[in-house]
Amino acid sequence: MAEQKAQEQGSSPQKPLLKFSVMHYKKERVSDEAFKKWYEEEQVPRCITIFKKYNIVKYSMYLTPTVLREAFDQELKERRNSNWKMGDFSAVSSYWVHDADDLRNVLSSSDWAEKIAGPETDWVNMGSAVVLAGFETVYLDDGKIINTVPLPE
Repeated sequence: MAEQKAQEQGSSPQKPLLKFSVMHYKKERVSDEAFKKWYEEEQVPRCITIFKKYNIVKYSMYLTPTVLREAFDQELKERRNSNWKMGDFSAVSSYWVHDADDLRNVLSSSDWAEKIAGPETDWVNMGSAVVLAGFETVYLDDGKIINTVPLPE
């Protein structure tokens, strides 16, 4: 019984995937609604087959509509700390890979240049972005505690 509880509370840590996230700005003339529609209906279908080809393990897009950024920015200032602010990015693309070379390979491919970066020029401000690289470890997933040592009772 105690062993089962320990397994529910914590599992053996798994080697985390390398995660790259790119914070993008959409072009000013593009509305949040149009950006979301373009991304989901045009860009994602192009990306997915290419990412599979280059061993990208996981990919996600985190859209940050202006109305939410503005509302939560005000709330942060009122409740938390006047120096805190919401990021002003329009979207965050995240790529998970086993090896950085997998991402390097897709970024240097003609597939990327022609089918992903090319179409983005009408929608995304290509002159400005912020990139993060690191490891993401999930500790609570679907209500289950994972990737930790067993917790004390």
